[in-house]
Amino acid sequence: MKKTAVTILAIVSMGIAQAQSGVPAHAYGYVLPMPRPVMPEIIKDSPAALLEEGMGRLLELLRRVDLNPRSLGQYMDVEIAPYFDFSYMAKSAAGNMYRHMSSDQRLRMAERIKHHLLSTMVRKLDSYNN
Repeated sequence: MKKTAVTILAIVSMGIAQAQSGVPAHAYGYVLPMPRPVMPEIIKDSPAALLEEGMGRLLELLRRVDLNPRSLGQYMDVEIAPYFDFSYMAKSAAGNMYRHMSSDQRLRMAERIKHHLLSTMVRKLDSYNN
């Protein structure tokens, strides 16, 4: 009988000890969120700085009143397209069939991917209104 009582008391006390967290809780178990980490400063000539500069130029272009899809398309072709590797995208999209394609087919596929990506970006950016 004594062993049973001690065992039951040990089991109950373990359940109570596990239910208590070490974090002080507020009303209804609400715990304050952790503070946000401090964002590092952008280093000059880093990818983040390049992206920030490019986004600034793009937003400046989009805010112009005389913007039309043709000028936006030219901007995308000159400023944005060089940052994409369309031949790699074509190789990745074609998979194993890329080995069996001729160089002309590979070039045409890369051009189609480039055209599709840039025209979709122009279409979406043309409807941008701050």
